[in-house]
Amino acid sequence: MARDTLILQFDTSGAIGDLDWLVHIEDVLIQGFSQNGSAHVDGHDFGSGTMSIYLFPTRGWTAAIEIVKAYLSRHGALDRCLIIKRLKSGRYKVAWPEGFTGDFERL
Repeated sequence: MARDTLILQFDTSGAIGDLDWLVHIEDVLIQGFSQNGSAHVDGHDFGSGTMSIYLFPTRGWTAAIEIVKAYLSRHGALDRCLIIKRLKSGRYKVAWPEGFTGDFERL
């Protein structure tokens, strides 16, 4: 059964340090969401020029997205990130940056 999911997708240069950076950002989100319960961090993947962190919102999209944006901004990662909603229907919608007009491809 499909679940509403937030995908935080970052471009990568393929440098080895990028994976360490991604794990650090994931750890920050795990700690933050363990305190407020607005989402559950479900893991990450890395490859094909992107790296992603997956979250399951538990209190709606708005709360989870705002908290993600705050943590990413605090750690200098918001400008590297696409925040994508994967709806239960399987459709994708870019939630950040607002007004996004580029292409999003789930790799």
